[in-house]
Amino acid sequence: VIPYPTHEDAELVRKVITVDRELKPHEVRKEWSVEDAPQATASSDTAPVGTGAGAILKIMIHAATTRSMRLNVNAVLEDIALITRSIAAFDPERMQRAANEGLELGSVGRAG
Repeated sequence: VIPYPTHEDAELVRKVITVDRELKPHEVRKEWSVEDAPQATASSDTAPVGTGAGAILKIMIHAATTRSMRLNVNAVLEDIALITRSIAAFDPERMQRAANEGLELGSVGRAG
């Protein structure tokens, strides 16, 4: 689950990353979806900070082996980071808005 400040941002990343077919579909299957982010409440620590009006990109990876799972998770995270950096380079206003909303560039996870 990767949080984004808007549904448009999450959908853009999903569309860019799902263009290519899977190289070994018999070993790995990926399911991508974009959903509205859960509303953060004072009593809930499951919703990422700043995602009240945003969206989440969900990725479900099914792999035949632990090795292929590890390789695919790493590749997906690297691809998402590259796409996010590219968006920041070509649309700095969007990324400034994202920074104000809590999207962290250059990190794999979120603390707190």
